[in-house]
Amino acid sequence: MIIEGTPEVVYHYRKELSDYRPSNADELGDTMSQISLLLAYMKHSMGNELLETETFFSRGLIKYQWLWMIFRPGDLVYHPSTDELSYLCRTKYQQNGFCLVFESVVYDGKSFNRVQFGHTIHSFDTTRPISALSVIPLSFHEDSEGLREKLLLRGEWYFNLQGVKTVTHPKLGRVVVDTKTYNRRSNHKQSSATHISYGTKKCACACDACGDCFQEKVRDSNHKLRKLNDEDKLLCVSTIHGFVLSRKVWEKIRVEKLKPTCWREDPMEEVVMSEPVKKAIRELLQSPLFFSSGVSTEMLGNKGKGFVVLLHGGAGTGKTLTVESIAEHLKRPLYALTGGELGSTPEEVNTKLGDALNLSFRWKAITLIEEADLLLQQRSLRDIFRNNLASSFHRNLEYFQGVLFITTNRLGRGTIDSAVFSRAHIVIHYSYLRLDERRKVWQNSVREFSSQGVRISSEDYYSLAVHNLDGRRISYITRVAAMLAKSAGEELVRRHFEAALVIGGVEIKGNSVST
Repeated sequence: MIIEGTPEVVYHYRKELSDYRPSNADELGDTMSQISLLLAYMKHSMGNELLETETFFSRGLIKYQWLWMIFRPGDLVYHPSTDELSYLCRTKYQQNGFCLVFESVVYDGKSFNRVQFGHTIHSFDTTRPISALSVIPLSFHEDSEGLREKLLLRGEWYFNLQGVKTVTHPKLGRVVVDTKTYNRRSNHKQSSATHISYGTKKCACACDACGDCFQEKVRDSNHKLRKLNDEDKLLCVSTIHGFVLSRKVWEKIRVEKLKPTCWREDPMEEVVMSEPVKKAIRELLQSPLFFSSGVSTEMLGNKGKGFVVLLHGGAGTGKTLTVESIAEHLKRPLYALTGGELGSTPEEVNTKLGDALNLSFRWKAITLIEEADLLLQQRSLRDIFRNNLASSFHRNLEYFQGVLFITTNRLGRGTIDSAVFSRAHIVIHYSYLRLDERRKVWQNSVREFSSQGVRISSEDYYSLAVHNLDGRRISYITRVAAMLAKSAGEELVRRHFEAALVIGGVEIKGNSVST
């Protein structure tokens, strides 16, 4: 054996070498003498520096020239900036600093892969705390066991986010995680990715030969997706891309911020409408149409496979709330967009609507197009541009697959194009709220703020329902009243609603009931 320069490998494994005892007694003498020789050479080669570094390391301090001593290839390293652990492949001093090559585990939508990336610790002259380095060996972390436990749980959650998952973010709301679709749309390439070779021990040696050997073993794996072992879970990255339904954009999100979605129980109770219509909708929800890939028809080609529901009526009558409740009942994501978001040209409508419908079909989502008045209005021989816009919209209705709800404030067949009615499987008209229906809407809106304390009588609800307000305005006024009560540190009572009504421009008639 020929060792040139500083015996880095011997230093890194000095404890293991000291503790090693061969299982075969016949090898004991020869093996131990060689180990003793290696350790003696290391001590001779490093001299007083060996003792000096031990003193510094015990105090959590480091010098630039000693970095190689705490970063042992094969160990786990913590990245404070991303709150991640990665596997250290190799290190090397170069002109621009101390260079390290790491591996992390990334899911690409098909399989879990090891992705290599580099990091450089730039040279420094003074002594530094090890904890102040941009990357820290896990063995030097102040709570290594706690960190391992936390990242293991996160890695398990990351593993569970395979395929298509609807999850919830505390600020962003509902999010659809679909890594495969994101990578395909962003042309995302992991050029340095290598598939995990399960059951193959990682090479801890920093030499090129061992490194090449490890890479070959990795590439020879069968690439089958299987449950990750604990070490693989520790190496999972901390972020994932998800589609934020409220913003309709893809965002990079921290994994631990995403939680399983808690769907509301019996959300249709919140919908205020005539009982016959509500009963029909409840029966519709039990239909297999809402759980299959599309409507089975005898029509030629791909026509007629989608399911279209048209909801029309005045503003604030509960159309959008109905769709939200249906999606909640079915435990499906709701992809909602307005007619204005689809664009103002036939080309834009065709592209954006087609894209939304395709995503919804893949995610088994309910699609909602609100305020679609321009797209639904009766066509005219004198307005060719508007006709082309409507035709593009109608064409998408013919060929899409999935479930689509369309809402409009237009009130009937005289204002809505007949082609829309012919393509809609169900048409529901929403009348303006009657007195008793408005009272129920007030009760539902107030129930949302029950946790802050509410003292409203049946008479109070009746007095509020006298005002001819739609459901949306009732919801807004309730929110303002709750804010007034909270800022005053009081229970939510009638006078807060009366103040909110005045702020909202509603005239209060008669005397206020004492509270």
